[in-house]
Amino acid sequence: MNGEPFISVIVPVYNSADTLCDCVESVLKADFKDLELILVDDGSEDESLEIIAEYCEMDSRVRFINGEHLGPGAARNRGLDMASGRWVTFIDSDDYVEADYFSRLIDGLDMAGQEENAVENEPVMVVCGYTLDLHGGERRKARIFREDEDGDRLLTVCGMLAKCNLYPLTGPVCKLFRRESIDAGAVRFPSDMNFGEDTAFVFSYLLYCCSRMDSTDSTDSGSDGFPTVAVVSSWRYHYVKAETESLTSKASPHDWIRAYKRFYELTDGILSVKSPRSASGLKDAARSNVESHFADGILSALNLDRGSRTLSRKERHECYELIYLLTSPEIFRKKMPWFFSTFGSFHIWRPYEWLHRLVYRKK
Repeated sequence: MNGEPFISVIVPVYNSADTLCDCVESVLKADFKDLELILVDDGSEDESLEIIAEYCEMDSRVRFINGEHLGPGAARNRGLDMASGRWVTFIDSDDYVEADYFSRLIDGLDMAGQEENAVENEPVMVVCGYTLDLHGGERRKARIFREDEDGDRLLTVCGMLAKCNLYPLTGPVCKLFRRESIDAGAVRFPSDMNFGEDTAFVFSYLLYCCSRMDSTDSTDSGSDGFPTVAVVSSWRYHYVKAETESLTSKASPHDWIRAYKRFYELTDGILSVKSPRSASGLKDAARSNVESHFADGILSALNLDRGSRTLSRKERHECYELIYLLTSPEIFRKKMPWFFSTFGSFHIWRPYEWLHRLVYRKK
């Protein structure tokens, strides 16, 4: 294709022959045409390479990279090295998108100035929801906002952390990223992680954008000093949940703990950006949401350890201490400090989980 495309679509491929055609066809048949599709083969041993070669012959927008099997993060990094679009998005090879998926994401770029009190600037990221396609034909929509809200919204990064469900934000799909910012911040998927590297990429990108606002007077920032993000109420991305075991279920408790600690470190850096005193309430709400997500992740690691028993007694107790120190209301700490120590030490799970959800979960 001639000229720089508006969007670079990066798809890591590994033994995806059964689903790759549906994925590629959905991208190439989308109503938005100004894109390049970068297919990164990660050492496939099935017919994926032949399928990729056919699409390269059929459509000049398709580009191809071949390499050894290093995992999806490394494959996406190779795609980023080749990307030439103004914006970058990722799609998994077993997923697919609807015809107006890219158009709806681009709608988010046009939102600045359309809302009351909106900031006249281009968002650093666009986020949308997804539809979970379960085995058997059942479909569920991933809710973006914590409350029952609908419609497109222009938020700051801090506002997004405060008002949105964080789980849909942790993966690289369903988003547009500025390639200029990715390259300027040298943002890549970390090679030292085999679980949670996608979350590290997303929040490393946001941390770079926020730190840039902190050190300049750029008009990309909102009234609270954070860059803006467009949140689009669209569920045109279809995340296909296969019957086979997922990467998440293969991760060890140590992998979970490491990934969520990295998430917390990055979000803590984001929320440490200098901002007006008037934004303190929004920052508190964002921290509360981040800490709740972090605590749920650590609890998930502890639940996973019930079957594997790979964590030591000391490590389990440290996990409870993290939850205690970060998420316990001050009045609750004073009245029941023994509870956390006791249940952390003796590995009694159910009462702790019940109490945690009773105290911290709103629904």
